[in-house]
Amino acid sequence: MPTLQLIIMPFAANFEVKNVNIAYIDHDHSQYSQQLEHKILSSGYFQMVGSPKSYKDGLKMIEYGKADLVLEIPSGFEKNLVREGSQKINLSVDAINGTKASI
Repeated sequence: MPTLQLIIMPFAANFEVKNVNIAYIDHDHSQYSQQLEHKILSSGYFQMVGSPKSYKDGLKMIEYGKADLVLEIPSGFEKNLVREGSQKINLSVDAINGTKASI
């Protein structure tokens, strides 16, 4: 029996994480922030479950189990990205599910 498990389990076990529920908060509403949202969703790993108006509302979505992570885009995102070449964003992850949190 253990030999059979060693042969079958590597093909059956798949640790690829898909369908991570994301709440996307966009305070900038610029072309760049919309492109970022599109790229994230088109990757196949993430699924949009809401666009809360505030970070506090996004955290409530995590607390109620509706979202696995909250991505917050600050106002001035596009302006700072173009001008300075970089821009910080806020990412909060529900670490209860260790597999999804490892992304």
